[in-house]
Amino acid sequence: MAVTAAVTRREPASHVLAIRDLNVAFRTDAGPVRVLRDVSVDIPRGAIVGIVGESGSGKSTLALTILGLLPGNAIVSSGSIGFGGHDLLGLSLAELQALRGTRISMVFQDPMTSLNPVRSVGAQMLDIQYRAEQSNARKRAIAANALKMVGMPDAERQLARYPHEFSGGMRQRIAIAMSLLQKPELLIADEPTTALDVTMEAQILHLLRELRTEINGSILFISHNLGAVAELCDSVVVLYAGEVIEQGPVGDIFARPLHPYTKALLECDPARIAVATRSLPTIKGDVPSLIDVPGGCIFASRCPVALPRCGSEHPESIQRSPSHSARCHLLSPSGGR
Repeated sequence: MAVTAAVTRREPASHVLAIRDLNVAFRTDAGPVRVLRDVSVDIPRGAIVGIVGESGSGKSTLALTILGLLPGNAIVSSGSIGFGGHDLLGLSLAELQALRGTRISMVFQDPMTSLNPVRSVGAQMLDIQYRAEQSNARKRAIAANALKMVGMPDAERQLARYPHEFSGGMRQRIAIAMSLLQKPELLIADEPTTALDVTMEAQILHLLRELRTEINGSILFISHNLGAVAELCDSVVVLYAGEVIEQGPVGDIFARPLHPYTKALLECDPARIAVATRSLPTIKGDVPSLIDVPGGCIFASRCPVALPRCGSEHPESIQRSPSHSARCHLLSPSGGR
């Protein structure tokens, strides 16, 4: 990962993480793909913040940028990520490694592949505690306690078992337990309920809600599941094609969305369909190229209420309340003029 122009900025005391004007691109033969552009997001202490958007909107890229896990062709051209009084983009690899798994942890998308299939769960949980100067017996006790926290029955016995001996939901619980071993200040959960059935999904959401109180930490919850976000999160950030187009309290986003994309995204939620149908609603059109990013509103080509200026003028973020904002010309004082 190449990092340039990283400026140290301290996050407010009320925030565990403060992302400011973050720009990330991937080098390709066709040119740089600008996957994140001027992204600014705050995660308050003790809060659960949801990140929503279509596939390819930049949700997972944002999570990997926070942890410094971007591939070698990534370029972080500008911005800052304030955490613990430091800009994460300016830290060395050793300094980042000291934070990962201790103060910041991540639950990856697929519980089927995030665990090593040829090592026991206990061995993997002991490996995570390699920094701790404690006996293996003490580390095993900590690992068993973490499994108890996520509702794993007979936790001591489970340490000797291998990943293939568990169901998908149990593997996800194990992955969450591993991420909580050091009681991190920030937990990043990237699609933690993907591939789980409805019953297990509800259990995982309940678990995350309880763990927020248990570890007194913050959670960045990335999901396609709008129902899960509405149930779990305190606030929501809506990403589209690499830009934050709306963010605010979860109640405002779901009840009073400001941006046409947010409204369209909510209309595509199957849970909102009142009459049985064989076809699900979709957002017409295609996501624009992120190699040749349009000069106007990024959603203009798909927007049903686009104004003449939307194709040429990039909208500013408009505050409708101290905590609710959206990037849309319809909200500006000049409107369509």
